[in-house]
Amino acid sequence: CLEGTGDYDGGTISVTRKDAHPHCSCPFEIWNCQFGNSADTCQNTLKWRISHECCLEKSDDPNWTYKDSSCDCSTKPDCENGNARQCLGYAENCCYESDDACK
Repeated sequence: CLEGTGDYDGGTISVTRKDAHPHCSCPFEIWNCQFGNSADTCQNTLKWRISHECCLEKSDDPNWTYKDSSCDCSTKPDCENGNARQCLGYAENCCYESDDACK
């Protein structure tokens, strides 16, 4: 998943990189919930299940992007639940430059 492009290059997604999360959380969650070591967490934790289902739903849309789906399904809900770091990430990575209301 390449920062700033919304494209997935088919390679490894690094979830430890600060700039990878806002754009790559959905492709990572889809992979991790299906093939990774979080399958039980995805099924048994409401937050993860909702996020995973949102990512899957967005991936069915022919106009979806990794960035938009990740912002909508992961970053924004975490911000709305009080995670200040995610709010900062949302403002920096998901809002248009001129959209002060979003920021």
